[in-house]
Amino acid sequence: MSDSMSSTPENVESNEVSPRTLRDRLAVGRMLILDTSMRILYPSILVLALYFLFAGHNRPGGGFVSGLMVGAALSLRFVSGGVEAVRSTFRLSSHMTLGIGLALSAATALMPVLLGGSILEHGELEYDLPIFHHVKLTSTFSFDLGVALVVIGLILMAFEAFGDGRIEDPGAEDDGSDVRRPKVRIRR
Repeated sequence: MSDSMSSTPENVESNEVSPRTLRDRLAVGRMLILDTSMRILYPSILVLALYFLFAGHNRPGGGFVSGLMVGAALSLRFVSGGVEAVRSTFRLSSHMTLGIGLALSAATALMPVLLGGSILEHGELEYDLPIFHHVKLTSTFSFDLGVALVVIGLILMAFEAFGDGRIEDPGAEDDGSDVRRPKVRIRR
């Protein structure tokens, strides 16, 4: 037996790779520097994304830039921990996140039409609060929030589609469909 072959169960001649063996191999390849920097950068990028979201209707930024910043944070999380780390970040599925964002943006854009205004017309409320002083709320924030959710949903969809990491059996029959059909054999 050569040095490259050992008697561990993962090197037994078989076409199947168990998820535990694959997970163990991937866990060994994780980088300490990336994991440590992710603990600092991930929340910092999310705070920056919140800043862009809240300041976007008055300054450069907004929902799209905020969504891209969250996407950058999720990319860092994906590189560090894989697709399972990204999936554990959000409780909603990517489709729900995208759908809620699209509905919120569409409702914000069309609500003024129902109230007799023009499309995408925004409203404002101004308050003087003790700690925050002068605060101005606009309806463009809900539109920006919807756009951010759409971008985040699309990025999550991309990670789900391309970042699964499953190893397909090259000898398996594939008819091109995503539906798993039981094989039925007819005996005569």
